[in-house]
Amino acid sequence: MSVLRVQNDDFPDAAARHFGDATALCAARRYDGACYLLGYVVECCLKAIRLHDHAWRPASLNHDPQALIAARNQMAGRAFGHGLQALVTVAIGGTGGRYLPDIPPNASIYNWSSIRRYQPVDLDAEARATSWMHWATHVYETTIVQMTLDGVL
Repeated sequence: MSVLRVQNDDFPDAAARHFGDATALCAARRYDGACYLLGYVVECCLKAIRLHDHAWRPASLNHDPQALIAARNQMAGRAFGHGLQALVTVAIGGTGGRYLPDIPPNASIYNWSSIRRYQPVDLDAEARATSWMHWATHVYETTIVQMTLDGVL
């Protein structure tokens, strides 16, 4: 459980779990399942940045529990939902900006959608998983790993 857990949402923990599962699925050549989880890795990382940005209190070196709840509730009501591009473009202050990954507007990971779970087998899944693993690794290392190293998670 991470310090950013709000109710049943724990984005850093979920990102780590999905990253490990996606890595295992790629190793087992289960690329469709890996692709599905890799998008969630990126989504959870971006949402963790947003929570940290809104709730971190430098004076106490802690996250304000009430601010965490407010930020999580605000995120739940926003239109970006699972939209990775919307999550990347939402305003992040200096506190969270340190962890915001550089993802160019044409990055293949933006083609991810949560509706992948309903789609037939993807004939390009191996190539897609390779590309999306690159982006998920970059985002995960820039956010969750760095936040952990910095002692804010």
